[in-house]
Amino acid sequence: MVDLRAGLRRVDTPLARSLLLGVAVSIAVTVVSRFGGLAGWETRAIDAFLFFRDRVPTPEIVLVNIDDAAFQEMGERQPLPRPYLAQLAEFLLESGARVVGFDVQLKKATTPREDGALVAVTRRWDGRSGRLVFTTVANPIEDVRPARYAPTPAYSPDLRAIFGFANAPLSPDGLVRVARPVLPAAGDQYLPSFALAVLAGYEGYSPEALAAALTGGTSREVVLPVGDPKRGINRHDAISVGSLRDTVWRIDYVGQPGAFAAARRWA
Repeated sequence: MVDLRAGLRRVDTPLARSLLLGVAVSIAVTVVSRFGGLAGWETRAIDAFLFFRDRVPTPEIVLVNIDDAAFQEMGERQPLPRPYLAQLAEFLLESGARVVGFDVQLKKATTPREDGALVAVTRRWDGRSGRLVFTTVANPIEDVRPARYAPTPAYSPDLRAIFGFANAPLSPDGLVRVARPVLPAAGDQYLPSFALAVLAGYEGYSPEALAAALTGGTSREVVLPVGDPKRGINRHDAISVGSLRDTVWRIDYVGQPGAFAAARRWA
């Protein structure tokens, strides 16, 4: 006959109680986290990690800032003068930049002369070593479920540049912490984010080549540069559209500047 009480006494040890407590706490944390109960704490922990993490310089990326002084010199015009953007793009591409990304939307026409200056630059560099990228906005297509998106069109179809959406979801506290590399568009197409468009431009994708790579199903692949903190961009890997669709890119936005070289706008 089996003595259950003796068996329970052998199991009821400090080690066994600690293990059971650990399992119970793990299950409770998993359940609470599953329903979003720890989202705020998780966000704060990640923010703290990013804040105290060492900044690794990335020499391949240079930010050209249009500061308040430069904006005033241009008469505080909105949108920014297209000839100014054209001259800046020409200067950076002639200086050897593989891709120049403007965090600027080109949805409204201004004057034929000014708009034509930017179109001319994009045409001159079409098929050459440099690529130009501009931002757009991904807008939900009405009455379509599941949600699909269409980009805000540029002021001219003659612009020979890659466009990527710049909008991103907001956290409950109003900050942008993550971004989607792609969003579903009409049919079997996907729209690239601004970040993905810049990476594709670095790889030499033309607007048509990137659109083709993001069309035809989630098994299609896009080749992107991969960097190493010590050696910089050292290889080029293919990633499937399905992986891009299911991936959320976390944005390192906290802490002091230092990961990217920065320069005041060129004049």
